[in-house]
Amino acid sequence: MPPLKPHRLARLSRDREFLIKASIIISVTSIIVAFVVSLFSPSKPNLEKEMAALREIINDDSGKALPKTFESWVFFIRTGISMESPQTLRDCRNIKLKIEGDAGEPIEPEGISDGEAEMLHSLDLGLRLSDPDSAVRRLRALPESLKFRNEFLGDIEFTREHYPAAQEHYLNAATLQPDSSYNRRSAVISAWRSGDKLALRKLLHDPLLRDEFALSEQLDLFTDARDFKGLAVAVMRYEIAEFISPSLVPALFTGAIWFLILMPFWQINPQRLLFSILAVAAGIISAGLTIYAVMIQERMQGFTQNLADPPLIQVVYYVAGVALREETLKLLCFLPFAIWAALRGKYLDGLILAALVGLGFAFKENILYFENGLTSFTAWMRFLTANVLHFSLTGIAGFYLVRMLHRKFHGLESFLFSFIAVVIAHGLYNSVIAVPELISYSPLSTIFVAAMAYQFFDPLRSQMETQGIANRISPLGVFVLGSAFLACFLMIASAWITPFRFALGVFASGVAGLIPLAFAYISRFRDL
Repeated sequence: MPPLKPHRLARLSRDREFLIKASIIISVTSIIVAFVVSLFSPSKPNLEKEMAALREIINDDSGKALPKTFESWVFFIRTGISMESPQTLRDCRNIKLKIEGDAGEPIEPEGISDGEAEMLHSLDLGLRLSDPDSAVRRLRALPESLKFRNEFLGDIEFTREHYPAAQEHYLNAATLQPDSSYNRRSAVISAWRSGDKLALRKLLHDPLLRDEFALSEQLDLFTDARDFKGLAVAVMRYEIAEFISPSLVPALFTGAIWFLILMPFWQINPQRLLFSILAVAAGIISAGLTIYAVMIQERMQGFTQNLADPPLIQVVYYVAGVALREETLKLLCFLPFAIWAALRGKYLDGLILAALVGLGFAFKENILYFENGLTSFTAWMRFLTANVLHFSLTGIAGFYLVRMLHRKFHGLESFLFSFIAVVIAHGLYNSVIAVPELISYSPLSTIFVAAMAYQFFDPLRSQMETQGIANRISPLGVFVLGSAFLACFLMIASAWITPFRFALGVFASGVAGLIPLAFAYISRFRDL
């Protein structure tokens, strides 16, 4: 069979009969493949075995048995939980303080050397029996080079809220035990709890201490240390790390479909293709800037959602907090492209490049939402909702920004009005799906998305370059076939870890629930 030529592909992408048949074939084939995949899946949950294991855990008396090793005794004294196998804590924050009035009996470890038993008795005295002064005296009397001496002193001082002393002990312990993650983490936690920002910044600048924490934890630590430069570096490392996440696959899939839908609205040349890629990259950067702003605005300044607040206050948070910062930073990253488009008087370039900045932001945001990878139908829902919302809103605001710049700031009122409208629409969309009292209005979220899509695609259609349009792939074809491939691929992936009937049911209900929104988009593409 000879390969399809570009003009034939363009014609087929506008052939509704072909698109319907192709979608049906893709769906039927995918159902068969999903059924076969479910038969050979190695990960099917065995509910009977899981329940038996759960009953064994519930009826297990090992938790009542005394610890048998030094490490198990340490875990027991710190947490009050007796475990057969040695367990450790990540850091000192998980130490369980003794309940007031419950002195208990001193521990009686067996099969442990006298030196280790002495340290265990001291730790027990300081934590579980609540006599920290005596415990500290006993531990200080031991040789400083003795393993665990400084660590236990750090535990006791930490529970007494003597954080600088605890930090010093943990650092000394980390020197004697270079492989101890517990001591390195606890030293940083002690500095953090002390409120000494200078000490915390100093510790975070040590890679051996800093890298004991996940990148998400580092964001909190650098923010609380008021280390803005360190926070910027942590955000950058956090953003880069997400590109090795399995969630990258569905995020790329959904982003690529909308990228290919937007491309036929203009005549592509090397310069425009380069600027398109750069615009998506700018959108990704804007997502990183947003995380930086979130850490300052929410963690540092405390401007965050409080579920105890009245619904109106929570809506204000989503409008003046989430929506305002995201739309502002997306537009800021679009500004160089806006200036380029304004100087050339190309409103179409501004529309598409602004949308691509929004798409880049949505792509980066999707990586966080698609944590379950291709087995989650979140990708399908966000493909039709959040992705469209982001590129539509940025496209609308970007269009008026380019027009204002081209007219040398005539039309400033129109730009400000459009920007405010975009922020409010974005905030309301978030509110009806995130404010508990407004959840009953969540169906309105699809109306918001459809309305914003119309506001974006209508001027895009009017600005569209029609020369040579017959030789371009239609947005309709990309949307229909791309949607079919995405939804069916998600069903197959879901069938790998869930029963076939469940994967098929979620697929059917998910697709059916968003059909009205899909047809709203099709109505914008069908005559192109």
